[in-house]
Amino acid sequence: MAAVFRAKIVNLVGYGEHITKKRDGWARDKFCFTVGDHKVTIKQRKAVLNLQGSKVRGYQIDSSVITATKVQSLDAGIALVEDLCWLLSFATQSSIGAYEFSMGRQRRLRPVSGVYNRWRPPFGSGVGKLSDFIVQVWPNYRRLNRAWPISAFVHMIGESDISDGVLESKITAGMQCLESIKSYFALNEGPKHGIQEDRRGCFIENVSGKEPSFEKLLKLTLREVGMSLPPSFDKIKKLRNALVHRGFIRETDNVTRYIFGQLSGGAMHSAMFEVMEDVQDLLREYMLRLLGYKGCYLTYGNYGMTRKTIG
Repeated sequence: MAAVFRAKIVNLVGYGEHITKKRDGWARDKFCFTVGDHKVTIKQRKAVLNLQGSKVRGYQIDSSVITATKVQSLDAGIALVEDLCWLLSFATQSSIGAYEFSMGRQRRLRPVSGVYNRWRPPFGSGVGKLSDFIVQVWPNYRRLNRAWPISAFVHMIGESDISDGVLESKITAGMQCLESIKSYFALNEGPKHGIQEDRRGCFIENVSGKEPSFEKLLKLTLREVGMSLPPSFDKIKKLRNALVHRGFIRETDNVTRYIFGQLSGGAMHSAMFEVMEDVQDLLREYMLRLLGYKGCYLTYGNYGMTRKTIG
């Protein structure tokens, strides 16, 4: 009999999708799905089933054990679980990582960083299933990850949404994510649009010899997956420029009025937060479409309670 591969992971807090029957009752503590040739089970620890998320946000929580069949080696199992953790991180808006791997007599440990966050995740409150999301996008994720740094995108998007972060830093991190998706689109898809990377790492239009604007590249990037720039893009672009060149802006600065118009006293934080919501929603939908997901998910804006469907 082939040895079973196991891995212990952190920060996947909450109930599973399947029930385990026990002598004293039952518990909804399992996720079960198949990716490639592997049947995967994620078993939740009893201690994380009833945790109130708001009380453990910002902590690292030992949460789950993953088992997978038809794993040929410990290294292959580690690669499998790493990919699963990146997809789980995106789906739950938390930093999910593995710290212990075992297969037969082999065992490997490694340090793991990251905390439980789950602040307005794309899947939750009965909308979309983690297992369905992973099964749907698994082939595209593994294919795209060879040319696109998908795991880095997931990491950056997650880091831009840590709940206790300074708002200006979070918005700037979100803008950096937009820069990343349009840059790697240009690297991979730019030639068919007449755009090449020069020896300095700049993108150049073949016909004009000029650098395409941030707006043009992002528009092409979104159009490739069936999206368009949001109505708030002008504010997104202006705030991006201000934060990149200033680091932060004050309510009394001229540039603040240039971006938002005349604001009432104390309204700047809300105005900036709304832009951050739009950026996060842009990134969320783009990643879901890039990975080929079809179905319902929750938007980041409107308190993370609005359903949206990709058909």
